[in-house]
Amino acid sequence: MPRLDPLGDDADLARRYRHPVAQGRAYVRSTMIASLDGAATVSDGAGGATSGGLGGEGDRRVFAALRAAADVVLVGAGTVRAEDYHTPTHPALAIVTGGGLTPTERLFPPGGPRPLVYVPDGVAATALAEAGATVIPAGAGRVDPTRVLADLHTRGLTRVLVEGGPGLLAQLAAAGLLDEYCQTVAPLVVGGDGTRTTRGPVATGRWEPVHLLADGDGYLYGRWRIRRSVPA
Repeated sequence: MPRLDPLGDDADLARRYRHPVAQGRAYVRSTMIASLDGAATVSDGAGGATSGGLGGEGDRRVFAALRAAADVVLVGAGTVRAEDYHTPTHPALAIVTGGGLTPTERLFPPGGPRPLVYVPDGVAATALAEAGATVIPAGAGRVDPTRVLADLHTRGLTRVLVEGGPGLLAQLAAAGLLDEYCQTVAPLVVGGDGTRTTRGPVATGRWEPVHLLADGDGYLYGRWRIRRSVPA
C-alpha cells in the first residue's frame, strides 16, 4: 500500500499522472470525484445535479494534469449536457451518444476544434454532422466501446481519459477496457440521492493502488490500476 503523500506542485503532478502507453491499443484511465458518503453529484440549485459542487482547488489541479497527459477525453452525452461541456483545444473530445445530442456553441465554438461523436450504426446525427462534428458509427443498437477505442487508436489518440458518465464508465469497466481509475474523495457528506461514479453492469478484476495524495483542505487523490495493466 503506498504511503499518503502531500499534493505536490504542478511538475510533481505531471510526473505522478503521466499517462502510460499500451502496445497496440488505447490505454484508458478515468477521473471521477465522490463525497465521503459516495455521491458523485450534488444539487446545483437549479434542479439539476453535477460534480462541480464537490471539487476544490486541488481537484482542479489534478484534473488539469490528467487532461494535459491525455490525447483525448471520452465522455457520454448525458455528462456533456449536465456539465455543459465545451470542446478544448487539447486534448481532443470524443462523445458517445445515442444520437440525441444537440449542438451548442460551447461544443462548437466559432473557429474552434470539433468533437468526434460516436453513434449507433444507422443513426445519422444530422444536426451534429452539419455543425462540423466527425460522426462515427460504432455499434449495432448501441455504441460499442471496443469499437470506439479501436477507432481512437487508429487516429493516434491512444491515451484516453474517461470523464463519465457513470453508465459509460461502468460499461468500460465491465468489458475489461478500463486500465486505471483515478478518483478524488471530497471531505463532504452530502446525503440526498446523488448517483455513484459507476452505474450499470458488474465489473470484475482486482485493482491495486499506485498512489494516494492529500491536500490541506482534506481532499484525497487516489490512482488505481487493474492488475493486468502495463507499469506506471
